Amino acid sequence: MAIIGKIRSYSKLVVIIIGVALAAFVLGDFVRKNPNKQSTNIGEIAGDKISYRDFELKLEEQMEIVRQQTRQENLTTQQIYEIRKQVWQDLIKNITLQKEYDALGITVSDAELKDLITGKNPPQVILQSFTDPATGQFHPEQVLKFYNEIDQAEPATQKQWFNMLDYIKAERMQSKYNNLILKGFYVTNSFAKRDFNDKNKNSKILLVASPYSTIQDNTIKLNDEDFQKYYDEHKQEFEIEASRDIEYVVFEVLPSQQDIANVEEKMKLVRKDFETNENVESFVNLNSDSKYDSMYFGKGTLPLFLDSVVFDLPKGTIIGPIRDNYTFTIAKVMEFMDRPDSMKASHILISYDSVKQPIKQDLKRTKIASKKLVDSLLAIVKKDPKSFDTIAKQYSDDPSAQKNKGDLDWFKDETMVKQFNDACYYGKVGDITVVETDFGYHIIKVTGKKELKKKVRIAIINNKIDPSTETYSDYYTKATNFHSNNKTIEQFNKSCVSAGINKRSAEYIRDVDNSMPGLESAREIIRWAFNKESKKGFVSDVVFDLTDKYVVAVLKEVREKGIAPLEQIKPLIEPLVKREKKAEQLLNKMNSVYSPSIDMGLLAQKLNSKVDTIPMLSFSAYNLPGFGPEPDVLGVLYSMKKGDISKPIKGKMGVFVIKSIEVTEAPVINDFSSVKMQIYGLFNSIANYQINRILEKSANVKDNRILFY
Repeated sequence: MAIIGKIRSYSKLVVIIIGVALAAFVLGDFVRKNPNKQSTNIGEIAGDKISYRDFELKLEEQMEIVRQQTRQENLTTQQIYEIRKQVWQDLIKNITLQKEYDALGITVSDAELKDLITGKNPPQVILQSFTDPATGQFHPEQVLKFYNEIDQAEPATQKQWFNMLDYIKAERMQSKYNNLILKGFYVTNSFAKRDFNDKNKNSKILLVASPYSTIQDNTIKLNDEDFQKYYDEHKQEFEIEASRDIEYVVFEVLPSQQDIANVEEKMKLVRKDFETNENVESFVNLNSDSKYDSMYFGKGTLPLFLDSVVFDLPKGTIIGPIRDNYTFTIAKVMEFMDRPDSMKASHILISYDSVKQPIKQDLKRTKIASKKLVDSLLAIVKKDPKSFDTIAKQYSDDPSAQKNKGDLDWFKDETMVKQFNDACYYGKVGDITVVETDFGYHIIKVTGKKELKKKVRIAIINNKIDPSTETYSDYYTKATNFHSNNKTIEQFNKSCVSAGINKRSAEYIRDVDNSMPGLESAREIIRWAFNKESKKGFVSDVVFDLTDKYVVAVLKEVREKGIAPLEQIKPLIEPLVKREKKAEQLLNKMNSVYSPSIDMGLLAQKLNSKVDTIPMLSFSAYNLPGFGPEPDVLGVLYSMKKGDISKPIKGKMGVFVIKSIEVTEAPVINDFSSVKMQIYGLFNSIANYQINRILEKSANVKDNRILFY
């Protein structure tokens, strides 16, 4: 239970509720010993070594989940980076929590788990999975039946089920852990009374201040001893994580004039063939970087160079090639039509087991059965259109129908699947019809249309102007020449100035970062900067190839994890050291005229200051009005009685003397239950934020990811 003691250190209160959300996956193989692990480890968490192979397996598992959720075949570099980062953080959470569970003997038995999911109050995930969307009725008997027959289910279904059980089990263990720690704390009436008094006892004070701003910075002269003294007194405040400052020049590879001319000539030939080709869709798909789009576009929705002309041209007109930045475009006006910007409809979806886009999993209804049901429902709603809402809620396979009764509200023209959109466009308001899409059969009632506007269908051929091999070679030569001529940071900076090259900088880069300003994927540069062989002032030993950019970098600053050395933080603490010198001067001046019985008005006069009156100030206040956070002043106030005058107090914004002229005690109450609840609520939020940080800090995490990625 050492964790309890550590949490106490984060606040003056003594009550805490632990509320930690478990990570996306259960700990699994990472907690168990694996004799086949490779010797190369990607890191170590609380003594558990994480092999590169095991980490990659978990990473691939999570990536596959994201692919399925996003329906992406290939993930972007940034997506992979974010997933990799999340997998690592989840491992830290899960391993550190599991260590706590093991030490405390927290488990969930098979019998307890069964009772949990088949009992009177099942978890939310069970309720969602076994509730009939058509009726909203939960069926507990189906849960028990599924539980007993899971070994007969398909492998994919079994996997989903066991993943769900793992999630439920993890939540249960988390709940036990939370409750165990919560019950280890107690708020006494005495403590609650003190907290109540701190917040409700108020003092009216007179205040005389000598702000530090009254002394100009340029009048303060500092020496090495001043910096060293401040550093020694505040050393523990300068604990930092490892980071780097990198300066770099980017040679962005852009198409040459010859590259532009080559693509323009090619597009002129494409236009010539386009004029005689009758199969427009195939021709566009064969010659364009983007696929043929049959949508109708309204005024203001096309690129400006097309939008400004196409609506005034006759059908069949071909435009281009037109260059816009680094893309050439040819366009052919296909057709004009008056169409609404938006339409409104309701629908009843009747799906079946062989649809391409299933809405409901494990639907057993056949296509023939669905068609019979559709015909029956269509006859009912045509006879009585007012019954549409009721029928939609009762029979529609669209889950949203339980709330909206099939009403899809307004939607943009051509944003629905084609068959559905066409039915709404060609139908009249009030029409009820049936169409089939990849989702199943839709009984559609058209309920609204916006005003018709002129729209155009246009065939567009786009060709991006890519740099040629020769162009890449030219830029690489420029980058390598710059690199070979600049081997020191002094040469690097001088060449940037003389050649007029824009030098970029990235400060406080961490080893887990993925990007730098202007560089979306800069892992190779960051890995170089954190290599043990790379020293402050080193120019990169290679020219970095970042697909369409060449980069030469220099390591400007190196910060290692731990207490930052004085020389590294000297510029950062200079204002604070000057503040200390100002405080010395102002304290000496104030002490020279101060006495315990001095009149506050006279003190202000001698200090060329003024007397401020603060009518209501409590010990629990965060700010001193007019000055901001001043905990030392508020701390002195707490012990003062009516009529007391403080000694000069060194604060954050100045030097102060305060006098208590009136004290209003907190009202007397006998029931502190609401005060206790407030304390519990406060610590609940504190714990949610602090618990994982505490566990991670105590886990002695060794992160070697930079050696692999």
